Amino acid sequence: MLATFLVNIEVSIVGTSLVTIANSLHRFSETSWIVTGYLVTYTGFMIIWSKLSDIVGRKVVFITTMALFVIFSGGCGASQTMTQLIINRVFQGVGAAGTYSLAVVILFEMVPPSKYAAYSGASVAVVSAANALGPIVGGLINEDSSWRWVFLFIVPFGALAIGFMFIAFPAKRPNKNKESVSGVLNWTSLGRLDFIGAALLLLASILLVTALLEASIRFGWNAGGTIALLALSACSWVGFLVWERFVTRWQNPGPIFPWTSFSNTTMTFMVGVPFNALIVNLPQRFQALDDKTALCAGLWLLPYTVVSPV
Repeated sequence: MLATFLVNIEVSIVGTSLVTIANSLHRFSETSWIVTGYLVTYTGFMIIWSKLSDIVGRKVVFITTMALFVIFSGGCGASQTMTQLIINRVFQGVGAAGTYSLAVVILFEMVPPSKYAAYSGASVAVVSAANALGPIVGGLINEDSSWRWVFLFIVPFGALAIGFMFIAFPAKRPNKNKESVSGVLNWTSLGRLDFIGAALLLLASILLVTALLEASIRFGWNAGGTIALLALSACSWVGFLVWERFVTRWQNPGPIFPWTSFSNTTMTFMVGVPFNALIVNLPQRFQALDDKTALCAGLWLLPYTVVSPV
């Protein structure tokens, strides 16, 4: 629960703090990369970490990803330039992907099916509290302290979560199918991981994001670079879908995007897109255009963060 809370509150805290960070590092045009770089790797590595935990065990992978999340959170707080911050955020997203996905998997493997409803409610409550408190916490940090504590506060709490996991969770716990994990990485076990799908997803996402973020700032929409990025991204998306269809139907080594996911994609898209757009864009507007403080921007965001779980 603590790991889930930290990963979810971090996104909304950073959204409220972007203007302060940009003013400190003097690179406002690149602030979108602070969020987008994180989300690209977060999305691309989530399934890979989950599949890897089926091979070497939940405990090892969770501690590894949580350690990455904590280390690069500290790196974000220590960054002296916008480029350093963006690079640390990218690797922070790699760790956050495994931390959140495995926290959810482990939660439902530890409880019997009869208690799924109760623990689902508790999990949703934790995420809701993180989303609601994040903008306010971010505003308070920027009001009374340095923006660096937006990232540094994760370090002690993340270390605490790693300690709890190290002490309390058994290393050889069976997975959800009651199969003992091998704990060994070899060519056979690695063949169960959809590396091609993950690479195509990351490539397609990065190319698309780069085109959309940089076209209006550096390249221009009619520039050859923008057109090339969009064309390559489109080819990568097509290749990703074709590959996932092939893997799901014929090989099934554990596709990163099972074809059956299309039955749930619409609702996920409708929830995810407005959530990230509002959490990131509204606080920037409140501060940059309406001349409000970071704390006020967080308070103005409360009607959305409180009601959105409902």
